[in-house]
Order: sequence, then C-alpha cells, then structure tokens
Amino acid sequence: MDEPRDIRYWLGFTLATERVARARGLSRGAAQKAIDDAIASGELRSSSPGTSSEITGTMIAGADFEQWLNPPRSAGGKQSRILARLRQLFPEGVPDRAERPRMPLIADLLKLDPSLEPLNPKTLQKAISSYNATRKR
Repeated sequence: MDEPRDIRYWLGFTLATERVARARGLSRGAAQKAIDDAIASGELRSSSPGTSSEITGTMIAGADFEQWLNPPRSAGGKQSRILARLRQLFPEGVPDRAERPRMPLIADLLKLDPSLEPLNPKTLQKAISSYNATRKR
C-alpha cells in the first residue's frame, strides 16, 4: 500500500462477506474468496494472518473495506470518449465551425464510436473547447 490508511473501525468477516455478496451479486463462497484475495494482495487489512475464511473471528479494517467495495469513480462518460476521438481525428486541434461544420463532425464521431449516440451538439462543443484549450498550451 502506498500510504497508511486510518483504521476507524473493524468489520466482522461474516458481515463483510454478506455485504460483498449483496453488492456484487455473488454467492457467499465467491464473496469470501474475493475478500481473501483482497487481503492476500494487500488491498484489505485484517486482524489475523492467513486467509480470513479459515480463521474464526477475523476482522477487516473498515476504511479499507469501504474503499475496496465502493472505489471512487474515475472521470469518464461521453466527454472522455469524445476527447479520445478528437485527438485521433485532429492531433493539432479541432478547426473552427467554418472549416469543419459540426453536424458532419458528429456523424463522423458516431461512425468511429457508436456508443456516443445520442451526441448533443452542446456536449460536442464542450469537448471541443476543452480539447482546443489543452492544444494551445
């Protein structure tokens, strides 16, 4: 682990297993294995050495567990996918509307990445502005 995390509370292994099974739609055994794997990899800290499912009364560090079960979401969505396609099509920056009309550009982007549909012109313009701003630095 890169930095020590604060242990504010401990979570019982049985409760942790139930929460993982519910949150991820796993069987109890699969949830136990997921927790064991996370302990073995250092993602979760436990109160006992070894694999948790073999040890009665094992406790899991609550802060570790919450971060592992519900990791922070990374920025993404359409904007990141649009930006990737704009970089592909226009390495030097997107030309202005007179040189590259937006409706044909939307059609080209949808051919490259159909998952962008529906692509709102305002969403595209926001991505273009963001992309072009980084190109001028």
